[in-house]
Amino acid sequence: MMAKRKQRGTAGDKTICLPIADTLDYDQLVEDREAYREYLNEQIASYPELFPRGN
Repeated sequence: MMAKRKQRGTAGDKTICLPIADTLDYDQLVEDREAYREYLNEQIASYPELFPRGN
């Protein structure tokens, strides 16, 4: 028997898995807020369908 799924909030919980290149050190990337924000901005520009603009 499968476990019951957790009820989602109004907007729903979302998880987005982004690729991290082998040339990047993930731990170092997420510790450097400016570098991580730059990485996220690049991913948003590359995959806009995953990051729809809010109204």
